[in-house]
Order: sequence, then structure tokens, then C-alpha cells
Amino acid sequence: MVIMSTVKLKILIPISKFVIIFALTILHSCNSTEEADLTTHGTEIDPTEIYRSGEENGGRFFTNKLGDTLFDGRIFYNTYEFSHGYCVVTDMVDGIKKNGVINHLGEVVVPIKFEGTIDSYEEGGYFKFYQQGSGFGYLDSTGKIVIDPIFKGSNFVKNGQIKLENYDSKWGIMNMSGDTIVNFIYNYIGKWSNNRAFVEIKERKTKGYRYSYKYIDQTGAVIGDDATFDFGRSFENGIALVKKNDLIGFIDTNCQLVIDYQYSDYKEIVDVYENVGMPTGYEQINNRFMMEEGFIIVKKGDFWGYIDAKGKVIIPFEFDWVDVLSGGSNMVDVKKNGKNGFYSVYENKLKMYDN
Repeated sequence: MVIMSTVKLKILIPISKFVIIFALTILHSCNSTEEADLTTHGTEIDPTEIYRSGEENGGRFFTNKLGDTLFDGRIFYNTYEFSHGYCVVTDMVDGIKKNGVINHLGEVVVPIKFEGTIDSYEEGGYFKFYQQGSGFGYLDSTGKIVIDPIFKGSNFVKNGQIKLENYDSKWGIMNMSGDTIVNFIYNYIGKWSNNRAFVEIKERKTKGYRYSYKYIDQTGAVIGDDATFDFGRSFENGIALVKKNDLIGFIDTNCQLVIDYQYSDYKEIVDVYENVGMPTGYEQINNRFMMEEGFIIVKKGDFWGYIDAKGKVIIPFEFDWVDVLSGGSNMVDVKKNGKNGFYSVYENKLKMYDN
């Protein structure tokens, strides 16, 4: 069950600077010679403020925020957007489209020789690439292959490590030197939090499959020899939501139970952001079980309430429905016996119900 937090609206896709940049570039070029295209008003190029203008397929160039042309991307067949001072480019080599990467000075740093796609910058200066007929791998910022392109899929580079999926649909973790940190034996690996990640294990049974969950540290060691769960979530503020025998409880980073198995359900919280690139105009991200205030919405028996990270009851379990606490308010929308009302979290009392 998912409950949406709608109070944090922010634009994920900024208003296009194309019209402004293009107009400034035209005005600037009217008063400059072709040799003066590299002017930056006497300042160094800021790698975080490089903007692409012009048309695709040989018609793009790059400017700073003032509209000054920094360098000409039109020497390439196509160019993409800059990220952290790097930009993926495409060129025609012997009649074949090949990809590489340029830096914030327009210099080719990853040779334009890769036929498969190259994704934009990831943490530490690495680029995910795809080699046709082989799979996904990773390049460093010089074009050296650091992870062989033999994988079915991957997540993002984080703290010098990368989660990868092989063609047996098993996940493992490697460092960016190509060493295996976690063996490729898991059906899925969750995100790192508190230096822990859940792993999903898929086992074939007589009738279908059985899924179980454990937790590992960043060396790949399993936390707690007998700590196996029917379901698990990533750690949030030092605890993780787990499930056994259809009841929900919470564990600490040593996989010790800190809030007993007593809840029948929980509500997943997501932030809803405006995103003009999505069909609905909005995007849901940051799925989690804990609010920023540290409260968790759980169901005990047939009724909903709030607890904190230590299991203290914040809103008593007497409501048919409770909403997420929003916008710094202490008032929570609730429903009881078909009537709507408000519960004050910090005053611990029901404020109002409809007549």
C-alpha cells in the first residue's frame, strides 16, 4: 500500500535555456569574429555551467550561462548534455556511428570508437556502456574498460562499487577495479544504507518459487547467520522493516529485532514531484517506510496508527485510515467510523470530526 507525500513539489526538469542562450549567442556572434568564439569574459570555464544549443546531427555548439560560445560541437555528428564536466558525443567513423566522451574543454577523453551506447557521467568519473552482442560494462574517464561488457544490467556506481546483473539473472557487486565483492548468487540486491543492503534469494520449490531475504555488509558478509526474513526493506535511520509469518517488525543493523512482529500492514510513502517530462506531469520517487519526522504508518489488527523508530505509539491504533504528516504541520488527516477528522501529533489528541 502506498501513500503519497505531496508537500515537496519541485521542478525536476528546469525551464529550457535554449531560447535565451541561442539569442545571446546570436547577439554575441554579431560583434565577434570567428576566432573570438572561445571568449568567456575573462573567466575560467565552469564545468557545471555548460549548455548545449543548436540542432542535432552536426548543428550543436556549447555556451556558458552568459551565452558565450565555449567550443564548437558541430564537428561531431551528434552531442548530448554535459554532466559534471563530461559529454557523450557521436561521430561517423568509416560510415558507422561510434560514441566517445569529451571534457569541459571540448577535448576527447574517451576515444570515439564504441559502437554501443555510452551513458552519461556516474560517480567517480565512470561511464556505463553497451557493447553489441556482449552486454553492459563500465569505462573510466580515459576510456579504459574497467568492468568488462558482459552484464545484462546494472545500477549506478556508488562509493566505488557497482551492482551488476549477469545473464543468469543473478546480481552481485564489483568494485571499479573489476574485483568481485559480492558473488553473483542473489535474485536482487537492495540499496546501501547504514552500510547494509538486503538481498533477495529465489529458491525453486515443488510448486513455484520461494523468496527469502537476508542482509549483507559491504564486504558481502551475511549479517546474522539465522537472520532470514520473508520480506525486507532497506535501512532507514538505523532500522529496517522486515516480515515473518505475515507480521511486520523492525530490526537494527545487527539484524536483531528491536520492534516485535505485531503489525499486519504498513504504508509506503513516496514524494510526488512535478515533472513535465512524465505523461501525468508528476513523478513519484523516494519510496520509503519512514517519514522525515521519524514516524511510520502501520496497521495493527484492523486499525491504522503511527509509531516512531523505537516503537512508541504516536497515533493510537483506532483509525480506519491515516494520512502522512505533511509540510511541518502537526495535523494528520484521519478517518474513523466513516467520518473525516484531524489528529494533532504533538498534542496527542483528536481535534475535529465531521458532523
